Amino acid sequence: MTLVADVLGVTYDAAKAWLAPRTDVLATLMERDAWGGTSEPRVVVAPINEARLRSYELPPTQALTDRQITAESCAAYDVKWDLQKSAWILPIRTDEGLVLGWQVKGHVGREFKNFPVNVPKSTALFGLQTLDGTGQVWLVESPLDAVRLHGLGYKAVSSYGASVSDKQMRLLIENSETVIMALDNDKAGQTSTLKILGMNGDGSANRFYDDYSQRIRMTVFNYGLSEHKDVGDMHEAEITWGRAEARHSIERERCV
Repeated sequence: MTLVADVLGVTYDAAKAWLAPRTDVLATLMERDAWGGTSEPRVVVAPINEARLRSYELPPTQALTDRQITAESCAAYDVKWDLQKSAWILPIRTDEGLVLGWQVKGHVGREFKNFPVNVPKSTALFGLQTLDGTGQVWLVESPLDAVRLHGLGYKAVSSYGASVSDKQMRLLIENSETVIMALDNDKAGQTSTLKILGMNGDGSANRFYDDYSQRIRMTVFNYGLSEHKDVGDMHEAEITWGRAEARHSIERERCV
């Protein structure tokens, strides 16, 4: 606040009032024309990098308990916490691990936003660094669902939403032996699952068919009669049952 007061040439209380609505203060730098002294302050957003991500906190115990996830799993996925906004910080990285940005997800409700707004999340898989190229890997929409599954002993990645890109599918296939599709239990999730399996809603084939469903064994998590929208909200027993009852598609036969 003292810095802002000096830069703007205002009192301490005025600087405090100026800062109040600006929630990302630590990541901004205020500059004023040193010669004219009449221009308005200019906000220069700090670069997206590892250091900026490290400025966030570790998730608090209560938040972990509420989401049924562990501190160890958060560490594995490099999940952080925005103390000021009471929100999860979910990194978006390139294949090589470079930070592109992150999703900011409120602790209550399903609201989230990407930061920066135009971050190319469709080129990244959340949790890719946790895979070793072996075993079954779950694909879910929400990053926090992947963290939850990790705590239950499963390998899981997130596509940051219902839309799954070609790049994300290729990364998934290259880093797993089998895939269990566990996108959300809603229209968007089911439509995306069918597309990945090589089907449109009317049962006709689409362009994903030759590339993916024929290259790796894919099964679909069985939500059964559950009213839950995603696996992250389900009890462990329900998740175990849904995996055991997984099918080759949303509508076809059970896996053997």
